[in-house]
Amino acid sequence: MLRSPGNVLFGRGVATTLGSETARLARRVLVVVDRHVQDLAAVQDVVATLADAGVEHVLHPSEELEFGFDSADAPARRYETEGCDAIVAIGGGSALDLGKLVGIRVTHPGSLGEYIGEAKVPGPIPPVVAVPTTAGTGSEVTPVAVLTDEERGSKVGVSSRHLVPTLALVDPGLTDTCPAGVTAAAGIDALCHAVEAFTARDGRTPADLGVAPTGFIGKAALSDALALEAIRAIGTALAVAVNDPTRDARDRMAYGSLLAGLAFGQAGTGTAHAIQYPVGYLTRTPHGVGTGLLLPYAMAYNRPVRTRELARVAEALGADADTDADTGASNAVRMVEHLCRSIGLPPTLRELGVREVDLPAVVDGALAARRLLDNNGRVMAALDVTRVVHAAWHGELADLLADASPAADGRAADGPAAEDADAAGGAADG
Repeated sequence: MLRSPGNVLFGRGVATTLGSETARLARRVLVVVDRHVQDLAAVQDVVATLADAGVEHVLHPSEELEFGFDSADAPARRYETEGCDAIVAIGGGSALDLGKLVGIRVTHPGSLGEYIGEAKVPGPIPPVVAVPTTAGTGSEVTPVAVLTDEERGSKVGVSSRHLVPTLALVDPGLTDTCPAGVTAAAGIDALCHAVEAFTARDGRTPADLGVAPTGFIGKAALSDALALEAIRAIGTALAVAVNDPTRDARDRMAYGSLLAGLAFGQAGTGTAHAIQYPVGYLTRTPHGVGTGLLLPYAMAYNRPVRTRELARVAEALGADADTDADTGASNAVRMVEHLCRSIGLPPTLRELGVREVDLPAVVDGALAARRLLDNNGRVMAALDVTRVVHAAWHGELADLLADASPAADGRAADGPAAEDADAAGGAADG
């Protein structure tokens, strides 16, 4: 299966079709636009196509990069008082996610907090047209929106098939002005999406579940193909896009991010994302910086049960295809680690700003993201999460990689959990 918008347009210049494409869906729209890009000439030109096509619009600048449960209230009121019938979201992942959250708010009752987790949005939301200006989150094609739960002290997520945008316009030209830091954080997050989707637990089918799948369902042939192609594109383009950007590198990053979003929209993410949620809350650092930092550690932990997959990741990143699988899997970890260093990511949680005293809170926050840990390719009980978190804080990637040998426990995610699984918690998560 593949969850995706009804239409996805990709390529330089496709954003200029916003007006004509939106006119097929609505006559008056709320435009949620990232305040960091709303004054750019390219973005203004895109918004102007709405009026050219006879679509009335109301602008709502997105001032926040992190959303709480009430962040969608003000734009939702504008949507209702202005008589809008669709939402256009333009910007980075935060703006696109806000567009989805506004859709929930104007359609379904109660607090956004009631919809945290999998498949809790009870029905459709108004049409959402997503126009990304960064290459990373893939939010333009995914069923997920992320927000902050202050009470829990962590980022959380709303995941529902109803949140997949109706239309995605992915125009690499809109990423041309992205600064290096944004390009790095967004781009490495896209790589994390692809790698975690490719190494997720084995997919569950309608026959397995007895019902139609509602949330992340694990890896399968279609998500694997998308994820590998995303890894190839991002692996060759990210460092160039950050350090010496070219048009070709920007194009390949937008392409890779799009494919990674399609891959994880089905297969889901895992350990790196689960741990980043509390890390992002504690450090107030960009989501992609945390997921990118944590990705090599998550890969090293997963190696015993995802050896062949990680060897293919190494090949997609340019390693010798004739290398044995175990060596290839180790190479994949090192290649991703090197890529993270080449774009300026810190190597440890300590350097990111996590204090040693915060580590128990990080572990607890990750354990609350049970749906992500359960989607990981290898079982993640409480002691396992603690092990990865401490390795990432101390910078002990080599030790984690050495311990994660084929002779280790080798438990697959579909097998029995460790005795401490109950300690992992079962709270609703992101």
